[in-house]
Amino acid sequence: MIYIKIIVYRVDEKKRHVEWDFELDQCMFLGQYSVAGQVLILPIKGDGDANITVNGITFTYLYDYNLVKRANEKDYVDITKSELKFNAKGMKLKLDNLFNGDKLLGDNMNLFLNENWQDLLKEFGPAIGDAFGTIMKNTLGSVSDLVPYEFIFPTS
Repeated sequence: MIYIKIIVYRVDEKKRHVEWDFELDQCMFLGQYSVAGQVLILPIKGDGDANITVNGITFTYLYDYNLVKRANEKDYVDITKSELKFNAKGMKLKLDNLFNGDKLLGDNMNLFLNENWQDLLKEFGPAIGDAFGTIMKNTLGSVSDLVPYEFIFPTS
């Protein structure tokens, strides 16, 4: 089970802008990968099982919104623009079957990737941020589609 801790949220009702800060101790991605190209300075090729574990994650999710009045005369949030920024304290990768199963090359590439996880995170961070941002927008969008604004951000 994943537990995400909400640290703080900031709301500027005049600008219709919200920022949420979250923490997540660990997130593990298990799945299949397929790669052929270059990572950082080295060529990489393979396909197989992937285990990517990210530790000590901090997120800031920012979004702008409009209010939409519905038939029930209540206002609902419509997210118009959003962005997710994140950072991590560590990342471990294990890619199986690199270089057609060549154990020596595969082990050394995994070692290289793990030693250079910060550079990898910089390189792939925007794509990861976009993926998490889409998840956040869909999740918050589902809630704000069902719950009126006055209950999400009560005035008193």
